[in-house]
Parts: sequence; C-alpha cells; structure tokens
Amino acid sequence: MTKKGILITLATILALIVFSIGYEHTSAGKLFRFAQMMQNIGLQAGDSKSDIAQEPQESVDEFIARVLHLENDRQTDEYRKRYGLETIDYECAITDPVAYAAFVAWSSEEASVDALDIRVSTLEEEEFGNEAKKEIAEEYSFVKDSDMLLALKELMDILLKARPQEHTGLHYEIYLIKSTDINAYTVGGKIFLTTGIIKECKTVSELASIIGHEIAHNEVGDIHRILARKKFLGEFGEIGLIVKQLLTMSWNQFNEIRADQYGLNLVYAAGYNPCKTIDLWKRMAREFNEDNSDVLAKLFRTHPYSEDRANCARDYIKNTFNITCGK
Repeated sequence: MTKKGILITLATILALIVFSIGYEHTSAGKLFRFAQMMQNIGLQAGDSKSDIAQEPQESVDEFIARVLHLENDRQTDEYRKRYGLETIDYECAITDPVAYAAFVAWSSEEASVDALDIRVSTLEEEEFGNEAKKEIAEEYSFVKDSDMLLALKELMDILLKARPQEHTGLHYEIYLIKSTDINAYTVGGKIFLTTGIIKECKTVSELASIIGHEIAHNEVGDIHRILARKKFLGEFGEIGLIVKQLLTMSWNQFNEIRADQYGLNLVYAAGYNPCKTIDLWKRMAREFNEDNSDVLAKLFRTHPYSEDRANCARDYIKNTFNITCGK
C-alpha cells in the first residue's frame, strides 16, 4: 500500500471512530443502545403496538424513528388532549350507589386539598424523594451497575418523553432494589423497582406499564396532594415519618385507576402495547390467589388490584386507543 493509501485508510478509520462516538451520544444512538440492552436481558425493544395486530415485530430502526417523533408531537394541543389528564375516566368503577358515594368522597377530598392552594415546590417534593432513597437503603441494597439498570433508565426516559409538554418539571431518577419482594414505589420523582417485580415481567410493554404507572402518581398530583395536606396541618417537617407513610400506604382505587390510565397514555404514546398491563396484573393476581404469596402481598397492599380496575383499563384502552384487549 502506498503512503497516500495508508493516510486515506487512517483518515477513514478516524472518521468512523469520531462518528461512532458522536452517534453514541445522540438520541438515536441512546435508543439503539437501549434496544441492544433489552435484547441482552431477554426482552425485545420492539414489543410494541404492532403486537396487537399480530404484525411482524418492529425493527430497531422503526423503534428509534417512532420514539424520536415524540419530541415534536408532544408539544401540540392535540397531543395534550389525547394523552393528558382530560382523558381520565372513572365511570367504569362507579358500578353501584356505594361505589358512587366512595367516588364523591374521594373527589371531594381531592378538591378540598386543591382549594387550599398550598404550594409545595418541585424541590421540596424531590427532597422527600431523596429521603425515601435513604429510608430504603437502610433495609435494602441497590443494584449499582447492570444492563438492567441502564435499560430501566432508558425506558423511563422514553416514557418521560411521551408526557404532554405541560408536566410537573420533576427531575426523575430510577433505582433497582435487590429484593425478591414484588413491588414498586415512588416519591418526589424517585422511582424504585425491586428485582422481584422485574422478574415478573415477560415483555418490555409490561415493564413500561409499571414505570408509567409510577410516573403517573407524580404527574397527576397524588404525591403532591399528600404533601400539601401535611403542610397545611403543620406536619411538613416530619420528613422521615411522611416518607415511611408514602412507602407503605395503600392507594385509593380511584388513585390507582387514574395512575393506570395516565400511565397507559404514556405506554401507548411511546409505542408500547397497553394491553400488556392487564396481562401483568391478572397474572400476578392469579399467582397471589393460587399461592397466597407473601411476596405479592406487599404489592397488593400498596397497589390494590381488583377486577374493576382491570375492566377499567380494558375499557379505557378500547375507548381511548380503539384497541380491544383479550379477556
């Protein structure tokens, strides 16, 4: 090879290295890395809406192109109306006078807290999230470095991109807890998943539904209202006690339905299969009923499951996305 040929070859190699380094830090590069990580842990990044129509699995390139469109789409009013809080529907759970009375009591309590107009800043919410991390670290250890943790962070970022442009502004972080418990928690933008609940997931869409649900508890104001109420009652300084309550409290069924539906908006908008959330919850409920599992008991104590909730999710997916999920 001539001297000129050697120089051209070296220049080409250098250009490819520079391009690959630059691509790694682009949105497309990060998404490609996410798709590879999902495949490494046995889940396909292309587990998407295409599954519903029994179409071929989405390619990695199609997956990247779809997610990149979200940045522009979510800034429109049409997107906000389709995927924002305006879509939430509770009627499916109001099946009798008792359920109606429970809904009126719940919605009245929320309205009374909102009427107080107690300001809790995002920084204050995030402070409670930091305290929750400390509280959990006293009992469990966190997974520090793994393909799973990196994949969770990428998946969370994709779902956050699917939020309508108007959102809380919270800084989100996700943590993986080494525990056979099957559970997920969130406080102040911090999302905590156990390794136990990860193992329950069969598809990326199921994993997305869990993360989307936890994001929703923050975005719809569930955590904010609890903190506002504490602030009004003069209990805001008891951070440790409040965090313990937040990590162990049982959500009202209507809180869960709203978080389900807002989370489903994120899952669908990000291109995943919303029907998978029903599959996941029904499968875990079946395992719990069959084995009376102590491992699942904590999950159902903090995130009450019912047939009404599953039916609400199914109806919501049909009415909002025109998708019919299986029984």
